[in-house]
Amino acid sequence: MIDVPNLKSQFLNKDKTLNKELIKDSVHPTAKGFEVWADAIEPMIQKLLKDAKPDVKPTTSCADWNENCGGRICRRAEY
Repeated sequence: MIDVPNLKSQFLNKDKTLNKELIKDSVHPTAKGFEVWADAIEPMIQKLLKDAKPDVKPTTSCADWNENCGGRICRRAEY
């Protein structure tokens, strides 16, 4: 099972409106939004990688999936 963090509070302003610095079009995170997201999920990814078989490698990087991330999570993970 994979836990999905609730990031709502991190993407909202104090008045409960979307933080436009993190999500400009109400759907897609900005580069800064991806940083917030990556920081939130990195501990979970690290735990999953520790529990994975040593020969398991990702087939694509975050950069292949979404260039806004720039592969930040994949570069920080220790495979």
